[in-house]
Amino acid sequence: MQVLNIDPEALSRIRQLAGMTQSQLAIAVGISKQHVNAMERRRGGALPDVRQRIADALGVTRPDIERWYSEEDRPSSRRKAA
Repeated sequence: MQVLNIDPEALSRIRQLAGMTQSQLAIAVGISKQHVNAMERRRGGALPDVRQRIADALGVTRPDIERWYSEEDRPSSRRKAA
């Protein structure tokens, strides 16, 4: 099964090109800096509404910061240990 979530490399690259720190992005989106850091380190994902707020804050579209993952490979801080 494929799932759509944040692309960590794209998020980090686009954020930096936008001249934003993780803290600035977090404030603009209404999430914690730790959540931004986790997404960029592939240790957490984001729900569709949060992905949209991130895209809006960075001035890009959602597909610019999203990527398809296999169910086992997706970034998620809530993934159960096997």
